[in-house]
Amino acid sequence: MEAGCLQRAWSALTARVATLKDAFGQLVSSTVSDGLSFWRDLRQSFDSVPKMLCFLSQHHQISLLRHYRCLRPPA
Repeated sequence: MEAGCLQRAWSALTARVATLKDAFGQLVSSTVSDGLSFWRDLRQSFDSVPKMLCFLSQHHQISLLRHYRCLRPPA
């Protein structure tokens, strides 16, 4: 069960490499083209997943695995 969950998450991440490269800009190498090399570059730029998620949330209103642009901050 856990392996299936991790596989779905990895598939979602690898499907979004181009979108995430645009979001992170110069924080990842422009030569990255696959999920594994993207993840390695990303881990070199950020020392934690929470920092990655905060960057994406604050600057692009997206996450690693999905778009969340429909969410609005509390009033």
